Order: sequence, then structure tokens, then C-alpha cells
Amino acid sequence: MELLSPRVRLLFARQAPEAPPPIAPLFPSRARTKLATPPAVRASLHYLRTGPDTWLAAGDGRIDIADTAEPDRAIAALCPYANPQLVFLLAPDLRPLSVRGDGMRGPAISAFRLQTEHPAILRLRHPLAPRRFMGVTQDGQGAPRGCVIFDSLGQARLDLLESVELKPPSLPRSFHIAAAELCEAAARPLHAARVLDLHYSGALRPEFAEAVIRVLPRDELAVLARLSLERPVDLTLLSTAMPGDPWFANILPALANWQGARLPVAGGVLRSPGSDEFVADHCEGAGQPQAGLVVTALARGHLAPRRGACLITAARNEGPYVLEWLAYHRAVGFEHAFIYATDNFDDSDALLQALGAAGVMTLVHNQAGARCTPQNKAYAHALRMLPQLLDFAWAAILDVDEYFTFDTRLFRGVEDFLAWHETQPVDSIALCRMMFVAARGEAWRDAPSLVRFPRREKSINRQVKSMFRPRKFWGAQQHFPHATLNAPIVFRSESGGMHHHAGVADRTPALAASPSANLAWINHYSLRTAPEALWKLACGHGDWKGETKARQAEMAAQVCRSFVSLADSHDLVDDRRIQACAEGMEAELAALRALPGVAQAEARVKADFLSRLLRMTAAFVEQGEGGEEPASFGPFRDVLVRMRK
Repeated sequence: MELLSPRVRLLFARQAPEAPPPIAPLFPSRARTKLATPPAVRASLHYLRTGPDTWLAAGDGRIDIADTAEPDRAIAALCPYANPQLVFLLAPDLRPLSVRGDGMRGPAISAFRLQTEHPAILRLRHPLAPRRFMGVTQDGQGAPRGCVIFDSLGQARLDLLESVELKPPSLPRSFHIAAAELCEAAARPLHAARVLDLHYSGALRPEFAEAVIRVLPRDELAVLARLSLERPVDLTLLSTAMPGDPWFANILPALANWQGARLPVAGGVLRSPGSDEFVADHCEGAGQPQAGLVVTALARGHLAPRRGACLITAARNEGPYVLEWLAYHRAVGFEHAFIYATDNFDDSDALLQALGAAGVMTLVHNQAGARCTPQNKAYAHALRMLPQLLDFAWAAILDVDEYFTFDTRLFRGVEDFLAWHETQPVDSIALCRMMFVAARGEAWRDAPSLVRFPRREKSINRQVKSMFRPRKFWGAQQHFPHATLNAPIVFRSESGGMHHHAGVADRTPALAASPSANLAWINHYSLRTAPEALWKLACGHGDWKGETKARQAEMAAQVCRSFVSLADSHDLVDDRRIQACAEGMEAELAALRALPGVAQAEARVKADFLSRLLRMTAAFVEQGEGGEEPASFGPFRDVLVRMRK
């Protein structure tokens, strides 16, 4: 090598393989940071003014506002020169902070900076929620007046912040060390592997992990999700760095363990305690998505399904109907059902327990939380926490009074229908509903709903239900799913056209632009007979949780009005097409009843149900009109009076 020119020697030196780095322990001691002088901070530092005389300041665990920019409390906005679109908000003493409307808590709150026309005015956007900005609340915005919050404040211009430059020497040495770490981690290009390497080497302290992870580009978040599934050591690093984050500490490791074993879904009985309700916070509007949720949702998208279609339902006191509903959908090709049961008092728990133990469905005992409806908690748990759901290519969210129906001249079942749709790109399919009704004086009898109620409204209901690919969605409401990180999806109608896309602003995905039921639809047996409608009122609805008594009375009145209106309607047609779909239903019913304990549990449920119907009807009729009862109760009571005669 001595005979080579310096330039050639340099070329060889660049091509020589590097020696493998030594294996470093997780989070080694930070003795190297004890410098005589603090490191240079390669960033601009600012105080943020929220009004003429108010500033962002560190409060008791939260970012609040203060009347003065006190050096020991004023929030410092760190804008790295290497990536000026990023902002890290830190307290001078690096105390843990949080912002209302954001699930993150740590010494650094990260955000994206959006510059305005004025060089000193900026907006701070949430890294994982593009339409949410930091601002100060006014009256009627879901928080007390004067709170710092991440929310959709842009239209009111409450999210404009004025930056006032501050001098670095006014900050303590520990702040400079932390700022240098963040600047190094935020340097472009931002890569997931580089962030992990900084943690392995100890160059980035664990408490900054979430602040840096949530500003990674979307593609790099997907890389981090894949690495978490493929490399247990990386997942251990993340869960150790963020032990208080249930996504990194518990849910993502459970997903990785399930992927490693990948046993066939064989039913069973699970429990979702009330403490699981945090999974629905984002769906319930209680906060913006956390980094752990995003990485977990993207990791779920990496798992390939092995089976066809399944059902998800939230059921409460549906004992008389659940067996026929399950048998019908098994007959048309659904391979499994995930049933979330909440606070049943109709003896149906024993029936569901027997079905779950036999492996024909998965029962999840869904304990309601304090701040979200059981229904929303069930959907969030299924799409964010339940690994078994990912074994299925398609999922349909249907209530126990909703039946998937199709044109038997074109399809033999749900598998054929989905195969036809899969001849073009599709992620979700909207199915319109047909509303089936009973005659005024009809009473309950022990027969399937599809036999008892052949009449329906002539018009097709605009509200839809959806079938979708579960690995592409991180949440749902009862009518449609929510795409992970609001990614573009293909949402088609039952006939193959476009149902909805991001450019549609005049309606939500819950409504069809032009209702159709040509190839497939939903038979909806919502109210059934008058005594059964009364039973529905007594049981309550998942959407009623948290509503005032006046609002619940109004919703109950609507049920009564709907029943009387539909029962008296002359615009009804006879529609028995579902019976052609149900050719294998009786065989499925017989097979289910032959399972241990199922027939006995079903008999007890129906006997108890009939007894309750008689007692409830008598009590409602004898109560009579009076008090503050809604006016619509009168005509509905008349129906029950005539039935008793």
C-alpha cells in the first residue's frame, strides 16, 4: 500500500469493510455527557407567545399559559437546523409534559412547524394527525377556556403562535445536552433504523423515544413496524424505552408473539376489561393517535391473512336471536364470528360461553369503561388489539338483527361475492340495508326472523354497513371502518362502483349517494314485533351511554314512532329472497345445537325471554299514559293493548 498514491489509498480505505460495532448494553450509562462545557446546540431556540401578554409555560405536568416568560417555566421551542420543519417543546428543567388532546407524555413534545406569511408567526401541527394544531381554547371547545390543546383550531385562528428568540446561555447545562441529542436524532434523513441505532448506542435517551418516533415519515414508521415484528431485540428496545406505553409494552409484543406461533383461530372465550378502553380514545375524540398505536396498526398491516371472511358484532341481551344469526352466516360462508358481549341479563352468557368453548366463535366479555360506549370499545379492541382477526382477509361489522343477503343467481355465498369484487382493487364494500317489519298485532314466536318477517319497506335505506380488509383499518364505527393513518383506500358499492373517497365532502361514508341492492344487501330486522321493540327499549342501545335522560327519552320515542309508522305503512313489499340464501341454515342450526350445552342454554334463554316479554308488556300497558312520557308512547301502547285483548 506504501507504493500507492494518496488518492488511491483513500479510495481503498473507503471501500474497506468496517469492523462490526461492539454489542452495547441497552441504555448504557451516560458518563460521556459529563462535559466541562455544554455541547453546542445546532438549533434555533424560541419562546412562544399565545397572545399579547401570554406565553406557553410548563405547568403541573402539562403545557399551560402564563402571563410572563419566566426563565424557569417558559417553554422553549427547539427547531433543529438540520430539519427546520420540526419543533420540540421542552421545559427548562426537562420536566415531563403533556398537551390536552394528545396522548404523549415526556420531557419533549414533538410537532411539525408550519410557517405563515409573517416570519415570526407559526402554527404547530400534530405529527400523526394532520388536521390537529396546537392552540389555546375558547369557550365551548371541549376544554376550559385558556387551555393549551391539540385540536382542529385552524378555522378560528386560535392556533397562531408568535416566536420570540431566546438566548441559549439563559438555559441550564442539562437542557443543552438534551437539545443536542434531539438535534442529532432529528437530522435528515430520518430513518427508523438510525433512530434504533441511536438508542442502542445510548446517544438518545429513552424518554425521548416517542418524541422522535412520531415525527418519522410514514414509510419509516412502516419500517419500524416491520422491524418490531421481525427483530425481537428491536421490540425489546422499544418496550423498555417506553414502559408506560401500553402499545409498545404490551399490545405490540402480543402481536409479535401471536405471529410467531400463528395457530389457527379456534374460537374460545376472552376478556376485555374496562381498562382496555384507552384503545378507543382516538375513535371517541378523546385524543390524537399515539406513536405506539400507529406502529401497532402498521405492524398489523404486515400480516397476511390465511382465511376468508369473518363477522364482528357487539351484542347485548340478544340471546333469542344469536344462534339463528350465527347459523345463517355460517351457512352463507362466514368462517368465524367475534362476538363482544356486554352486561347481559337475559341468560345469554351461558349460550355464548358454550359456543365459544366449542370453537365455532370467539366470545369476548366486553366490560364497559367510563368514557366510551361498549360498541366503540368493541370495534377498537377488535381492530387494534385482537391478533386473531388478522387471520381473515375480510371482516363484516353486523348487528345481530342484520343479515348479509345476496343474489343467489350470481353467487353461492359470501366467498363468491368477495371473489367477484377482488377482480379489481377494493379495500371496503358498502352494503345498503332493507328494513323488514312486522304487522301491528304480530306476537313473538319461536322461529327465525327471516321466516317471520317477509315484508319490508319498498325504498332502500341510505345507511350502509361495510365489509372490509381488517389489516388496512385501525378502527370503525357501526357503518364504516377508519383507514389506518387516513391512508387512501378503495371503498366500493355492492355493485362495484365507487362508494366514497377523500374528495366527497357532501356526505359521510355511512350514507350511499344512490342506494342500491342489486348484488348484495343487508336484511335488517330492527324492531320485529311490538313486544320485541319494547324489549329493545328496556335493554337500551350502545349509543345511549352517556346521553342525558331527556336525550334517551327522545331516542326511545323515536323507536316507538318508527314501529307504528312502519307497521301502518302501505308502501311495503314482500321479499323472501333471503330464504334462497339460507338453504344450509337448518343443518347449521342442528349442528350448533348438538354442541355440548348449547341446546339447553338456548332453551333457557327463550323460556326466560318469553316470560319477560309477557311481564314487560303487562307492566307497560297497565302503567298507562301520564307524567312526562313522550307523546309517541301512546300509539305504541295502543298496539300492545290490542294484542292483549
